[in-house]
Amino acid sequence: MGASLISTLARRAALSTRSALAWWLSELAAMIPRQLRRVGWQRVSDWLVLDDDEQTVTLSRLRAGRLQTLASCPASAVASLEAVRRQDRALYDLPVAIRMPRQAVLQRRIVMPPSARGELGRILAFEIERLAPMPTNLAAFDYRIVDVARHSRQLTIELIIVERTALDERLERARRAGLAPSYAGPQQADGAFPSAYNLLQSARPAVRRGYRVAVAAAALLAVALWAAALHSSLSLLDAQIAVLESALSTARQQAEAATHLRDEVTALESRSSLIERYRSFPSPLDALAEVAARLPDDAWLVQFRFQKGAVRLHGYAAQASHLIGNLSGSSILADARFASPVTRDREAELERFDLSLRLPQEVAK
Repeated sequence: MGASLISTLARRAALSTRSALAWWLSELAAMIPRQLRRVGWQRVSDWLVLDDDEQTVTLSRLRAGRLQTLASCPASAVASLEAVRRQDRALYDLPVAIRMPRQAVLQRRIVMPPSARGELGRILAFEIERLAPMPTNLAAFDYRIVDVARHSRQLTIELIIVERTALDERLERARRAGLAPSYAGPQQADGAFPSAYNLLQSARPAVRRGYRVAVAAAALLAVALWAAALHSSLSLLDAQIAVLESALSTARQQAEAATHLRDEVTALESRSSLIERYRSFPSPLDALAEVAARLPDDAWLVQFRFQKGAVRLHGYAAQASHLIGNLSGSSILADARFASPVTRDREAELERFDLSLRLPQEVAK
């Protein structure tokens, strides 16, 4: 029993919510200019249609000009129509139209001067009492201009009028069924529906000056709030840009420092390579020790020069020609040759030599 009660309360709450939402959407739709609303429903080819004769309500689907009856119920039980839409979720996306009975609609054709075109709606509101047996505040109407005579400069206007209570009752039953009608009007003489008339465009009382002022003030407030929000967003965006620029500047400085360090590392690596290269060269002492070890006992040096990977030897020897052979077997010296002709010193009875040697190519690199 408790579950049943909760289920009933939930259904009633859902129905109330849908009715409130339908009313709110219809109120918002009424704020859209007439010209825009008139264009919107004419382009729709798929509708949910309510036929309400105050006793029975029939829900149908109008698709591409063909009408398919979905459900019918007494006017007092319209909430049951919601079950039809629950069976097919696609029906929730369709616009809803109320088809007014022809006998409930009064149609008139009138002629007016072209100067009335700018305030046609308000002028017709004053003409209702003359054209229909009801006061203006109890009528809902819509109109369309069917002809503009250029020679006589006159407007031919077709006007439809219904009792407001008849329209309001049908709207209320539609909302109890969870539907939000966006159109209410009669079927045309050729059977076309929806027609060019939409009674929902005038189903509300005339707007008073105070209400207009309130709406204008609300619009201005909305614009001001939008401007404030935009300014706040732009300020936040400026702050974010400033933060990003600061981060970019820091990153640029770090990149420059990294480039400088990379250049320094490259220079140090080059120096290290050069140092390693020089370290691979035999030292002057190593070259001198190698020469001393390979010279015979009857030879001695007067001068030893080590410069740019080359060695120059000046001295005396009993047989200078033997020196080339002795020095050619060295592992750190190569290409032994006489840099100048050998001469003989008569006093010392020795040969004076001038030898040049170089470091091996693989060592000198």
